[in-house]
Parts: sequence; C-alpha cells; structure tokens
Amino acid sequence: PEVTVTDEQVADALLAMRRRHAVLEPVDRPIQWNDTVRADVTVSVEGQGEPHVEEDAEFPVHQGQVVSLPGFTDRLIGLTAGTAHHIEFTLPEDFQSAELAGKTATYDVTIHEVKQEVLPELDEEFVASLDDEQVKTVEQLTERVRKDIAQQLRLILVC
Repeated sequence: PEVTVTDEQVADALLAMRRRHAVLEPVDRPIQWNDTVRADVTVSVEGQGEPHVEEDAEFPVHQGQVVSLPGFTDRLIGLTAGTAHHIEFTLPEDFQSAELAGKTATYDVTIHEVKQEVLPELDEEFVASLDDEQVKTVEQLTERVRKDIAQQLRLILVC
C-alpha cells in the first residue's frame, strides 16, 4: 500500500539516531529539558502501600516522556544537585489507573548529578561513524531513514 512519510517523522528518527550516539557530560546547573539525572527517589501515592524506593536511579528528563508518574519530570526542571527536594502534586482525574486518579503523589528526591546530552552533529562525520558502507552522506542517510519508515508503515497497514 501507498504510505506518506512526513518530514517530521524523518527528523524524529534522525534525532533518535543521534540520541543513541549522544555523550552525557556532567554540568553544574539546575536541571533542564533533555538532561539526564542521577538521583535517589522515593515515591508514594495517597492510599497506596509502601513507598517505592530507587537508589542511584539514572533517567532522562525529556518533554512528553513519562518517568514514574505523569508530571514528575516537569517538576524536576530547575532543581539542583546536592540537595534533597520534596515534590507533591495531584495526579489527573482521568489518569489511566483509576485507583490512582486524583490522588496525591509525593516524591522525595536527592539529586546526585545532572548531565547534559551532547548530540553529535548530523554531518558526514556522523554518517561515517554509523559504519554503513552503502550510506556515505547526510542525504543518503535521510533517504534511507525515509524508506525504512515507509516500510514500517506498510507493514503496520498489512497487519
């Protein structure tokens, strides 16, 4: 079947590819979007049993991506390493888990480290690092990604 691949889909796939090759560098500043955080996290939800504890957890802080519960990463923006933070917020009334909907989530977070994501440039050097003998230029990589997405979309339509 005929499928349409948007430029946005191609850009997202290329970004994901660059993220797989990103370097994380420690920074001495508050958390920003696209950082990676290393922290001790304790979370409890009103009316639920024992809190969930994760020590030395490392996770990305990307917009639109849920880590733990929706709204948690949004509240990390601007926090700094080296101190304990207490975060409380109410989960949405339409939360997918009815038993948690509208309940208060409480986080105690000690941030140990903030790392910024340093993406490789989308250039011929990056393309060469992929070690694909059939792809030598950014244009060829972009076309390959577009074809791969189209093939995936066709498979979805057929299934």
